[in-house]
Amino acid sequence: MRKLLLFGSLALTLAACAPATTPTNMSQTFKVRVQNVSTPTTLATPGGPNAAVPAPLSPVVWIVHSGSNPIWTLGTKASAGLESVAEDGSPMTLAGELKGKGHSSGVASIPVGASAPGPILPGDAYEFTLSAVPGDRLSFATMFVQSNDLFYDFSGAGLNLFGADGKPVSGDATGGVVLLDSGTEVNEQPGVGPAQKPRQPSDNFGPSENDVVHLVNDGYVYPAASSVIKVTITPTQ
Repeated sequence: MRKLLLFGSLALTLAACAPATTPTNMSQTFKVRVQNVSTPTTLATPGGPNAAVPAPLSPVVWIVHSGSNPIWTLGTKASAGLESVAEDGSPMTLAGELKGKGHSSGVASIPVGASAPGPILPGDAYEFTLSAVPGDRLSFATMFVQSNDLFYDFSGAGLNLFGADGKPVSGDATGGVVLLDSGTEVNEQPGVGPAQKPRQPSDNFGPSENDVVHLVNDGYVYPAASSVIKVTITPTQ
């Protein structure tokens, strides 16, 4: 199998809510784990009845915010930073764009147990911590690597980090994750396209699409988000 390229330097509707005692005027710390739960054969390809490839994920760019999602809006053009994540798995430009647009932001780029930045392969995970107060939401972007310009995030305005009762959320938040098309590069068959990250000769390679951010609807078959990514939120003290 072709060796996947490492990425440059420089990760969620909710299954359960746990009781907590955080006052509404105090910050709560959360640990976020973004895990690749795909298998080496999650993504079927047209190379034969048993042909399949793994579905890596790129470093995660995240932001804690209130109000609308600062990373993307359906029906509008992607920023240069989102394009860089969605096409090439490169987080730095988007990380720079998000500074000052939320309460905090960052990048998770080193897989748990690794010593250098890189994608997460089946079984691998990124972890990061953040602080939030009631009313805050979490949004993120990570590339679905076997594509031209697709990425995962929570739908809409992001994940509410607190329930209506003001208590911090806890547990599996993957139900709110969707696969989005940045609209910046023409899509090819997932897992085999020559202009996709694992096979392209250089970054920013492939014909421009000049479209807007939208839910994936290109006629190709993709695995369910929950077959590729799992996002877990854990309040900490």
